[in-house]
Amino acid sequence: MVAWRIVAHVGGDRLASGILGSAMASANPERMRSVNAAAALATAATAVLFAGCAGGHPNRVPDIGKRLLLSGSTWHSLSARERTNMARYCRQAAAVSAGRADRMASAPIYSDSYHAVTAVDLGRLSAALSRWFAMRDHASQTIQQGCTAVAASLAQVRLLANGPYARFAPPLRNGGGILAAHSTASSLDLSARVVPPRARLLVRRALERAPNHIVSRVRRGGSLVNVELERIPLGRSFLRLEVIGDGRSWRRLLVLDRGPAPRGARDRRGLVLRGSGPKVLRSLNIPSGWSAVTTATGAPLTLTSGDALILVHGPADGRTPIPVPAGHYRWVTVAAVGDWTVTLGPSD
Repeated sequence: MVAWRIVAHVGGDRLASGILGSAMASANPERMRSVNAAAALATAATAVLFAGCAGGHPNRVPDIGKRLLLSGSTWHSLSARERTNMARYCRQAAAVSAGRADRMASAPIYSDSYHAVTAVDLGRLSAALSRWFAMRDHASQTIQQGCTAVAASLAQVRLLANGPYARFAPPLRNGGGILAAHSTASSLDLSARVVPPRARLLVRRALERAPNHIVSRVRRGGSLVNVELERIPLGRSFLRLEVIGDGRSWRRLLVLDRGPAPRGARDRRGLVLRGSGPKVLRSLNIPSGWSAVTTATGAPLTLTSGDALILVHGPADGRTPIPVPAGHYRWVTVAAVGDWTVTLGPSD
């Protein structure tokens, strides 16, 4: 058994990780050549990323680690570039601290608080730290202590810990307080985890938007919720999602875009994933009997989850549907270069 582990780090931030096994070699040599190409491509990308890091701040990692333990009074003596580098490293430590404090997560990386902190903009964090350490009461703190407090505040970790809210799996995307999804069919299934577990998730009409006749059903299984949507019309539709718990509520506008399926995709209840470059999906649910039609400007493209190889798309595959193994996968890594689209749906 031969395996490649593809890992890329930029300033301490993990971009992509996957294990590509050679168990397919004997069954499909052509597919294995695609796997080899994917591994070579990711290795080359890793080398470029490391080169870029080294050019920006060579041999600075140990030095930054020591500086994070210095008093916050030294923060203003740093250059703007040094503050950004310090914020990059201290943000990761702050994310781990927030993840460890989340008792609902089995490990920091599975915590919503962890990911909320890692998503904090570096420029915004650096500016906030300058204001924080300008206060006399905070000057005696270490830079890491101040960073942990400020990053948690910017990420609103306390609100995440108390809830209520819902964390949706792909194909739903969350940005700017709006949830959005693209579908090629009139039906769509959405999966989410609600916090706290006893909170209720409701699907309502978006009264301020154009009316529609979408039918929704919500099914519960502990803290996990499945939302089934039917009769999604062509074009753009709107719904309102609300989570109610502990006397508070969390509301988001849901935007549904339904368009025709790409040629070669034969699906009635499909979903479309889009991105550019490497990406990590927190969760991906693939029913039995599904295939994938992929377009990638920088082929090959691979989808992995831990040691499970979900999809390999090589230059020779074109727009041919590729069967994918069924399963509810967590932390799915997309290894790709350039823009890509993966359309998933029933094979028949």
